[in-house]
Amino acid sequence: MKPLQILYVLWLLIGLHSCCEESSLPASLQRWCQCSKGSVLTCKGLESTKALQVPEALANDIQAPVNPYEKTVALHITESSKITCLDPSHLRGFSQLRTLSVTLSGLKTFICANAQGQFAPLRSLNLKNNSLTQLKSEDFASMRQSLTELNLSQNYIGYITSRFFAGMSVLQKLDLSTNQLKEDLKPNVFLTLPSSLQRLDISGKSIYNVICNES
Repeated sequence: MKPLQILYVLWLLIGLHSCCEESSLPASLQRWCQCSKGSVLTCKGLESTKALQVPEALANDIQAPVNPYEKTVALHITESSKITCLDPSHLRGFSQLRTLSVTLSGLKTFICANAQGQFAPLRSLNLKNNSLTQLKSEDFASMRQSLTELNLSQNYIGYITSRFFAGMSVLQKLDLSTNQLKEDLKPNVFLTLPSSLQRLDISGKSIYNVICNES
């Protein structure tokens, strides 16, 4: 047996084993997470997303045994106040991830400074009820052509870069309600929303007049 295979067997024996493929959680995560529907992982009260990290040797070796999170398509993290930002490298094993939700947590920025890599092309991103204050274009680069739903409600967002949403060509639902959007926010942030958009919620902060008066 090759060293990498031995590593994998030991890894399974200590509990980190095909979570959402077999609805069996690793021992190290049973306190915080549970699987459902064979492809959805929900975690509550995580102290760090590092707990979800797949050993790099397995994540990068195409000859390694099946990735334990290979079939996980949705990850929901909630009530995790110690998570202040996300590092995509911690979720490298979630190669099929399409829905990511981090709510009621401590996010101050979406992606950590000096983080490595980017997220898989997500379709749905929910960052509701955190402590976000602004959005960085580079944090969303990997999902601009795939994201259909984006929920940023109940944060402290006051600043959005010009044409931030213009590249999100398939975005259908955008929720920015209950934020702290500045009255001098440039109108072209919203005037350049993609034509695919079907629903926009900016309730809780009136910027309608700003957009109309300057358009």
